[in-house]
Amino acid sequence: MGDDGVATAFGLIIVGAGPAGMAAAIAAAGRGIDTLLLDEQDQAGGQYYRALPTGLNGSPRRDPHHHAGDALRARLSAGPAKVALQRKVWHIRLDAAPGGPATFTLQTLGANGNEIWTARALIIASGTTERVIPFAGWTTPGVMGLASASILLKAHQMLPGRRTVVAGSGPLLALVAAGIIAGGGTVAAVVDLAGTTDWLRALPGLATRPALLRQGMSWLLRLKRAGVPIFTRHTVVNAGGRDGVESVDIQPVDARRRIQGQTAPRTLSADSLVIGHGLTPAGELLRASGVTFIPRPDAGGWVPDCDDYMRTSTPGLFAAGDCAGVAGAETALLRGRLAGLAASALLAGLPDDQLAALTATTRRELRQAARFSGASAALMAMPAGLADSVAPEVVVCRCEGVTLAQIDSALDAGASELNQLKIWSGCAMGTCQGRFCAEMLEHRLRRRALAPQVAGPLRARPPARPLSVSALLGEDDGAPLILPEKRP
Repeated sequence: MGDDGVATAFGLIIVGAGPAGMAAAIAAAGRGIDTLLLDEQDQAGGQYYRALPTGLNGSPRRDPHHHAGDALRARLSAGPAKVALQRKVWHIRLDAAPGGPATFTLQTLGANGNEIWTARALIIASGTTERVIPFAGWTTPGVMGLASASILLKAHQMLPGRRTVVAGSGPLLALVAAGIIAGGGTVAAVVDLAGTTDWLRALPGLATRPALLRQGMSWLLRLKRAGVPIFTRHTVVNAGGRDGVESVDIQPVDARRRIQGQTAPRTLSADSLVIGHGLTPAGELLRASGVTFIPRPDAGGWVPDCDDYMRTSTPGLFAAGDCAGVAGAETALLRGRLAGLAASALLAGLPDDQLAALTATTRRELRQAARFSGASAALMAMPAGLADSVAPEVVVCRCEGVTLAQIDSALDAGASELNQLKIWSGCAMGTCQGRFCAEMLEHRLRRRALAPQVAGPLRARPPARPLSVSALLGEDDGAPLILPEKRP
């Protein structure tokens, strides 16, 4: 954007420079589309392909993810797509011109202050948010998410603690535990919500990607060699400690993930706990754009209703990667390429038959990847039984300190819709804007409501990301703030 405050125009804007966003930018720009890729991080790669920071002391450990990410970043840099990093997208507006194509207007906040960008097509590739089912002590210092721990290990070569319990569900368990051992740390135990039968059930789907399955087996072998105890069909019920984690209590669960209260807890000695119960699509930008959502528990929760070309219900708007349903990095890359090709076809005015021919190979590869991604996602599905076991005094919303009992009190008072429950209880009204607690809020509503269909995704309101007023106002750089219309 120039000094006169006029928005910078592109044919296509992509939000999110993870695997899907990078693949989309490479595909679209490669077909001659004037493309802009935006991300709030200082390097492209997202969480999965997170780059090592510049200036890291010593000889950093590099795993296959780093090498694959570097190769993708090199392709992106060699192409014609413009990449604008350290930009936080906080508002999206769709302007439908009478008789003409719609225009997307985005506002970002970064080192250059508030900037305005416009495009005739938009791809959202915003990734996921990690899920943690609340438990006693989960706000204790030293407790962090599995995805957060993987960032520490990958990008900063840091251990979450000296002696760590790794708990939750899904493939991240083995990855993080093996990473801690490789970094010189001690894993006190791996506490897996799934049982052996759950992994055996998933094995045929996982076996469709032999290289990834071998990688997972190598992580497990590393744990076995290190003598790490693995507790299957168990969950964490308490993280104890005054100023930080000192102990972790675990208990067995049944096949429906309900805690077996008749069994006494087992106490593990640890100074840190990393835990995660899967991932959910990060759909706040899509919700703010008026996209239709559908419930897909097998894909992480509420997902945008997309067609075979990643087109959403909003014309010109595409969803790519895990924000369109949790399926893993390989599928995210393919979805990103598909969305990039479909957006380029839209902007070039290609008919549907040519779009089908252009994307045939990518769509076939997506179908082939579906079995692996489906098996992996099943291991990270919302553990409803565990969510039912949360005690009334446990904090559900960490930002506002709202307990489950306060949520139930709002339900007792007559709250019957998710957004109403949010307002009455105060849950999901803090800095994270419901990213970590809205799913639990919805689960409670579904359990208590007479009509479960009243539950739905929270309404999204700008700003899409937390902003400080001082940063937003800043100095007068000539860029006018586009205030959103009032909503009832």
